[in-house]
Amino acid sequence: MSLPRGYYIRVLLLYCSGPMKRIPAYGPRDAGILKRLVPRPLYAVASFSMPVASFLARPLGLGPEASFLLGILAQVIVAWTAGFVHRDVASCWLLACFALVGEAGPSQVLTFPLSGNFILIASAFLLSVAISKSGLADRMVRRAFSRFARSPRGLVRFSFVAGAALALFIPQPFPRVIVLSSLYAGFMADKAVPDRERRAVLLSVFVASTGTSMLLRGGDVVLNNAALSLAGASLSYGRWAVLMLAPSLLVTALSYAAIVALFKVSSASFPVPSGDGRADEAARGARRPRLPPSEARVAAVTAALVVAWMSEGLHGVPAAVSAAAAVAILFLTRSIGLRDLKAVNPSLMLFLTAAFSIGKVLAANGIAERLDGLLLRALPPSSSPSYFLAMAVLVMALHFVLGSSLTTMSVAIPSLVAATAGAVPSELVGLFAYSVITMQYFLPIHHVTVMIGAGEGYFEQKDIAALGAVMAVVVPLYAAYALAPWWRLVGAM
Repeated sequence: MSLPRGYYIRVLLLYCSGPMKRIPAYGPRDAGILKRLVPRPLYAVASFSMPVASFLARPLGLGPEASFLLGILAQVIVAWTAGFVHRDVASCWLLACFALVGEAGPSQVLTFPLSGNFILIASAFLLSVAISKSGLADRMVRRAFSRFARSPRGLVRFSFVAGAALALFIPQPFPRVIVLSSLYAGFMADKAVPDRERRAVLLSVFVASTGTSMLLRGGDVVLNNAALSLAGASLSYGRWAVLMLAPSLLVTALSYAAIVALFKVSSASFPVPSGDGRADEAARGARRPRLPPSEARVAAVTAALVVAWMSEGLHGVPAAVSAAAAVAILFLTRSIGLRDLKAVNPSLMLFLTAAFSIGKVLAANGIAERLDGLLLRALPPSSSPSYFLAMAVLVMALHFVLGSSLTTMSVAIPSLVAATAGAVPSELVGLFAYSVITMQYFLPIHHVTVMIGAGEGYFEQKDIAALGAVMAVVVPLYAAYALAPWWRLVGAM
């Protein structure tokens, strides 16, 4: 069935801002709640063959309980990927099985809500709301837009510059790409740009958000913190910058070059009529130096939070505490209100709780140890020059099959940490896998940020696949022969 233009972005925005009953269904609008919970009941029933088969087959020499849990994990991963049941149903089923079967205790099943990451991510959602409501993000973009909006290639370049700048203040890629893409689409609406080139420019907004999110630990509060948490590691914002800033700048530059070369993006200047309202508006925005009080308050709180995060190693205040304090100030100054609490999406938090529990439960039930043996046999010796290249290809293969970035991370990182113990520090394993996963996508489902643009019709599947084919070569080479050597250079391994 062909879905209407804009379907995916409506799903995403409603999913992040309201209760489940508001999510558009695939079927008629009056479909019942059961249809939304289990849109494909036959597939859902058939999926129970996975835990049953695993229980009977006892793979990897596991005991009955561990075999059953491995089958449950396979069932839920398929459900998350294929969508034959609502994601919340699959997550609750996984957590219930993890809690009732096997050796894992409550602290292992509920590792995410009991951690500082829960507070940090919830606070980041509210911070993003405050910045969006105040208009600060829009002003930041428009102040610089007139400098770059002179050619298609200039717009592609600005995608990466603005993505890096906004990542300092907005710890979520969703608001960043929505602000930029809407501005781009409006600006190019009446420009004589070939359709292929127009799609490439708009694609650059979403591609840029993936690379620039890795520059700083706060660039993507969900995935960046997930990479560390799943690896059982912790890094200050300063240490993250040492490990990731230079390599991320490199892969960002490679992404820019790939888009410009692949889609032959022109550097010829746009003709700008003297009465162009958008150009005049951008110029006026660039000339307005003073901020209204609402924007000034949010800007001051955000800047103070960025400083607190970057200096965490000096004062010792955890990032979650700093974020919670910033949100409290925003509430006290009425920059956000109680109605904005709906931005903290309970469905996403439930999904994160399920995803974060996987590594702990697999380890508690002895499954991780058996899976680690498989990975060790798949990887060459740690002294081999192709060690990191093989690891990158393995992670890419998992991501291609599983689809979701976070699902792939929740499966790959804990297993790789154990399989590489003694050869690579755990935090580097998490960052390595994360870097490969976030930069590799062939389909919109491989990265939810890219899915926003695809769902809105800004670019086509063939554009993603074409760039994905190029990045499938670039990313493993970058990870093996740039990322890993950089870590050796800075003494991290």
